[in-house]
Amino acid sequence: SKEGKLPTLEQFDSEIQKYKAIQDEVATLPSHHSILWLKVDAKPIKSNISNWVAKWTYKYTEFLQNDVTTKVDDLLSFVKNALHIMEKEVPDGDFDLLIEVMGCLRDVRARTEATDAMFDPLRNTCVLLKKWGVPVADTTLQGLDDAPNLWAQVQKKSFTTRERLANMQSVESEKIKASSLAFNTEVESFANKLKATGPYDYSDKW
Repeated sequence: SKEGKLPTLEQFDSEIQKYKAIQDEVATLPSHHSILWLKVDAKPIKSNISNWVAKWTYKYTEFLQNDVTTKVDDLLSFVKNALHIMEKEVPDGDFDLLIEVMGCLRDVRARTEATDAMFDPLRNTCVLLKKWGVPVADTTLQGLDDAPNLWAQVQKKSFTTRERLANMQSVESEKIKASSLAFNTEVESFANKLKATGPYDYSDKW
């Protein structure tokens, strides 16, 4: 669309219906047509129109089919990875691992709104594809059935993980603040020393 937004399922359904109607209409047309003494073979043109219509129908259904598969696979992959990361025990002082887990918690929070709202539209897409006789892989359907429960596990795990790491995060945060203050003090000391003893005079003998 002009705004760059995905068309609604109703719009997809309307377009598919339009091309299916054309296909049905073409199928009912006679294969031969006589004009006075001239007999015209209409089968080639009927075949070409049917192929053209089928290609457009396929473009719409293929997009929806790929959209469902991609979103379900992406979510399941994210869930698996997130649960794996959040189950890691973070030893005291392991700043890199702490950053990895906290980054995962950030990613869960960032996609929560979109993920909570995606399940019904995906189910409705599967229903629309079924209406037009387009198959959705069993693995995708099973993944879509499992996804809400798995996502709920991720959200629950994110809360418990955040609580588990709160003290460690606070300690590391204080370390960073102390290190920053020490660095600022060092820079300030160096600047004062430079002002007091630095060579500010120019001589061509240097």
